[in-house]
Amino acid sequence: MRKQHGFTLVELLIALIITGFVMGSVLVLLFSIFKNYEYDQDITEAKQRGQVAIAALQPFVINAGLGLPPSAADFQKAFRWSKNRTISALPVLFPASAGDKKNFGYFIQLATNSVSTTDVKSAPALWTVYSVPSGARVAGGGNESMQGVMEDTEIDSDSEEYEREISITGSLSPAQIAASFPPNTLKSWVAFPAATPPFPFTVAELTASGSIKIRSHSAAGGGTIPSFDELHYVRAAKLFVADGEFKIDRLDGSGAQSVVDGIAGMWCTFDPDGDRVLTVRILARAGTSREGNIQVGVEGWPAEAEAVWTRDNHYRHVVVSRSWRIRN
Repeated sequence: MRKQHGFTLVELLIALIITGFVMGSVLVLLFSIFKNYEYDQDITEAKQRGQVAIAALQPFVINAGLGLPPSAADFQKAFRWSKNRTISALPVLFPASAGDKKNFGYFIQLATNSVSTTDVKSAPALWTVYSVPSGARVAGGGNESMQGVMEDTEIDSDSEEYEREISITGSLSPAQIAASFPPNTLKSWVAFPAATPPFPFTVAELTASGSIKIRSHSAAGGGTIPSFDELHYVRAAKLFVADGEFKIDRLDGSGAQSVVDGIAGMWCTFDPDGDRVLTVRILARAGTSREGNIQVGVEGWPAEAEAVWTRDNHYRHVVVSRSWRIRN
């Protein structure tokens, strides 16, 4: 009779042990791959949110102060319409008495929130006064795509307040500009970036003949608006984080609008008397909650800023930052 060969109990146990080691190693590898995928997914999502916030913020920064006085004192005087320049013409910029923290102090203004400014050089909110190109084309002036002054306009240096009609070409949108007195809305203010010295004007009258009557309240020292300078609309905004969202209030009566959610905080640094570099850090989080406290710190988040990421440490956080040199 032929003998039947089989596995002994010892051989079976050894095979099971080897199989267990192999399967355990495979499971550990799979778990590691899954965790790495989870991490990469969270970081990518958080970075995308931060980049959206930075992209939304940039237009309010790059044209901040364009056509406006470079010093804080002159900036504040420029938006006052009485001859002694003591009466605020713009409640959205100066809602309180002089020196109050509710007022803009400069065209790049750090703030603690959407209500109060701060004098320190780093803060969690940013207020800006900026200029928006009107975008019309100069008639007969070649291919320049700009709204322009047709001839040099001399500013009367002997008058603290003057009114002058200047010729422009191209159409101005009624939704963007309006004549009013007192000039208590942003739509009544315009700027010319190449004007010397730079300061804003109020719109006294819009004519049908291709001209605009402007009034200055800060013409001390005289100056000129050069030919073909582009007319800009003066605008302002408050940028801040609230309720886990990055928000922008354009101060046009529409209120604060949410831009992107999943934003835990913002930190801004700016020294107007130093290098004039504005740095904004956005602390963004992923969209999926994980088990346990998964971060002990966030790289790039300043030690002086509140550790807001600890409020909800079940999410992964990442810092997205950007710097601009304010040249205006």
